[in-house]
Amino acid sequence: MEYNSETFSCGVRYRMAEMKLKDRQVHEATGISRNTIASHRNGNSKMVKLDTLNKLCQFLRCTPNELFREPPKEWQ
Repeated sequence: MEYNSETFSCGVRYRMAEMKLKDRQVHEATGISRNTIASHRNGNSKMVKLDTLNKLCQFLRCTPNELFREPPKEWQ
């Protein structure tokens, strides 16, 4: 598996959907800007700061590896 913005975006979208979370809820709980969350969720970011990754993982109760996942075939 390749670790890139597409796989990270897929993992963030999947985990947020699984927990039924909106960008606003993640922003309020973590302090990460809504624009940053939206960029990561939509695959528009080119990099992820370690601090941001740590906050997301703590809030979403997952490991960094779980946020980098292949998109399901039905998403393609």
